Amino acid sequence: MSFFRLIFRNTVLQTSAKVVSIFCSVFLTYFLGNKLGESGYGVYVLVMTIILFFGTVADWGTTFISVREASMSSSKANRNLVFSTAFTVRFLLSILAFILVNIMVRLNSAWAGLVVPTTVASFILPLLSLKTSFGIVFQTILRFDFSALVEVFSTLVFFGLAVFFVVSGFGLTPVMASWVFSTFLGLVLGFVWARRFLGPFAWSLQTALKMLREAAPTGALLVVFSVYNRLDILVLQHFYPGAAVGNYGLAYKIYETLGLGASYIMNVVFPILSAVYVKDGLKGAFGSYFFKAFGFLSVLAVGLSLGVFFLAPFLPGIFQGKFVGSVTSLQILSVALLFSYLNHLTGYTLIAIGKQRASLLIACVALLVNLLGNFSFIPRYSLIASSYMTIATEALVLVLSSVALWFTIGRAYFTEKNE
Repeated sequence: MSFFRLIFRNTVLQTSAKVVSIFCSVFLTYFLGNKLGESGYGVYVLVMTIILFFGTVADWGTTFISVREASMSSSKANRNLVFSTAFTVRFLLSILAFILVNIMVRLNSAWAGLVVPTTVASFILPLLSLKTSFGIVFQTILRFDFSALVEVFSTLVFFGLAVFFVVSGFGLTPVMASWVFSTFLGLVLGFVWARRFLGPFAWSLQTALKMLREAAPTGALLVVFSVYNRLDILVLQHFYPGAAVGNYGLAYKIYETLGLGASYIMNVVFPILSAVYVKDGLKGAFGSYFFKAFGFLSVLAVGLSLGVFFLAPFLPGIFQGKFVGSVTSLQILSVALLFSYLNHLTGYTLIAIGKQRASLLIACVALLVNLLGNFSFIPRYSLIASSYMTIATEALVLVLSSVALWFTIGRAYFTEKNE
């Protein structure tokens, strides 16, 4: 199967699953927004922000490293060893994240009202870790149809239960419980399908230590990126609790959801780049695949950016006049989509060639800029400042990661082309 057909097929599968997810998310947001209002929806956004951040802690970059190591292995036994070790390491990390989130939410007196829904939602961390571990298997063997079906199934269960509880007036906590329950069912379904590709459980301490060592900079990188992706919401909550968080949260959710298209494409490209790199290094097919992915992502990013910008003014009409403040933020964030899509390419590529430490350094610089910018401008300009800082941060990451790639792929590729 050709490179573009492979990308197209697996991206369509992931996108189809996400279309279902987006459809459910839009309607759930509609129900939550109308039932809870801007302030109540802001609480929902804050709880989800906290849990998803600790989900990043639970992952700690092991997804990338596991897929890379399994893709580089030609032996089924070694590949199975990677999978088994990944399950163990990731589950233990998720238990640590579960403990940390429950400690943190209880230490902050300002979050007293978040304790119950956050505690309930925190049970998703070990379940999500195991569910994603089966996704590692599907990604490595490029069987995204299984991942898509698992995602659609768990999404529909969550949507059905959550809408029932919201419409019935049960509040936010049962919605979080629905999220946990639906993830458990998705985990069971993922196990049923993944076990046919797995051999006997073969955990190895040496493999685990290597995985953690390789994942350390990647995990730190993901945590840093997660911090600056969520930092603006936390700073907004501090200076403008309530409606501002809800308005920005809705705009950012749309931006973040649309950005998943880049993740889906790179989920397909990443194992290919990893396998080609271990076989031929930076020369040959590696550069060709990289620039093909660059063209694909660029065209898609421009189309989405323009679409979001011109459709954003219709958003309040969906919510019966609410979330007017989301429109300008969403239009600003539509520009950030351009940088975000290309950052997925540069970021995944650096990890594929083992340059995750360079990515970590870039992320730390971006976090510092984002932190200073948000604390400097949010107190005066509220959510508009958050939106512009997202553009600035994404643009900075693209420049720095492009420079890092030039000193690896760029010079090797163009040197070979000119020989």
